[in-house]
Amino acid sequence: MARKALSQNEVAGNRERRLRELWDAWPAPKPSKEAFTRFGRHGKVASRRAAYVAGRVRDGAEVLGISRGAMTGLVMRSPQILGFTPQMLRRYAEGSAALLGMSVDMYLRAVVVKEAHILYWNPAKLAAKVDMFAGLLGLARAQTVELVRRRPNLLLMAPSSVARKARETADILRISFADLVAVAERHPQVLYQSPALTGANVALSSRYLEVPEAAFIRAVLRCPQLISSRPGTLAAKAAVLRELCAVLEVGFAEVLERHPVALMYGMERLTQRLTMAREGLGTRNIVSLLSMAASRADALLRLARGSEAG
Repeated sequence: MARKALSQNEVAGNRERRLRELWDAWPAPKPSKEAFTRFGRHGKVASRRAAYVAGRVRDGAEVLGISRGAMTGLVMRSPQILGFTPQMLRRYAEGSAALLGMSVDMYLRAVVVKEAHILYWNPAKLAAKVDMFAGLLGLARAQTVELVRRRPNLLLMAPSSVARKARETADILRISFADLVAVAERHPQVLYQSPALTGANVALSSRYLEVPEAAFIRAVLRCPQLISSRPGTLAAKAAVLRELCAVLEVGFAEVLERHPVALMYGMERLTQRLTMAREGLGTRNIVSLLSMAASRADALLRLARGSEAG
C-alpha cells in the first residue's frame, strides 16, 4: 500500500520537531538560534538523526583536538563536514598540514578556520592545486605554499582564472608578470582583486597624491599594500606627510621613492612625527624619524614636556 504523502504543514512540523531534538542534543556551547535555524535547513542536517549530528560534533572536536565551540563553528559554516568521520577528517588534516609545513593545530587555526570546507579536502587535491598555482604563477612550490598559508581562500579559486587576472593586472599597471607575482607574494590580495578596479584605484591614488602613476606604481612594487589602500585615506596621510616634508626640507616625491611604507603608517604616528619635527626632537632624517620606534618617540616627547614643565 502506498504511503500517504505528507501535507506541507506536516513536513514543516516534522522539520521543526527535528530541529528541536537536534537543539536539545547539541553539545555545549550551543550556536546562536538564528545560525542554528539556517544550519538545520541544510540537506546534510535535515536527513540525519539528532544524536548522529550531535555525536559528530562532539567526537570531531575530540579527534581533531579543538574545542566543541570551534567544531560547532566549522560545522555551521560547512555542514558537509558531517558526511566525514572524525578519524578521516583527522587524516586529511594531518596530510594537508604536512604539505603546508604546519602543525595540525596551526593548520586548523590558520587555514581551516578561514575556509571550513577545506577540512574535508583530500591532501592529494590540495597538493594538485598548489602545484597548478606554482606552475601558472612561475613560483617554486615552497613559495606557493607560503602564499596559500597567508590566503587560504586562494584554494577556492581556479588557478587558471587567478593567473589570467594577474596577467591582466600586470598589463594595466604596465609592469611585468613577474613583478606582479612578486607583489602578490607579499600582498596576496592583489591576485583576486578585479584588474579594472585595481587599475582605477592606482590611477585615483596617483591623482590624489599628485604624483605620476609610474611613481606610485614604483612605490607599490616596494610596498604592495598601497595597491589596496583607499585613495582618500592615502590622500589624508599624504597631507600630513607633506607638512612633515616641508618642515624637514625634503621633497614628498623623494620620500615616496625612498620610504613608501610611510603612507601605511597610522595618522597618529604621522601627526606625532610632525610634532617632533616642529619641536626639533630626534633626527632631521625623515626616514629615520618616521621609522623610529614608538617607545623612543614617546620618551623624547615626554622628556620635552617634562623640561617645559620644569
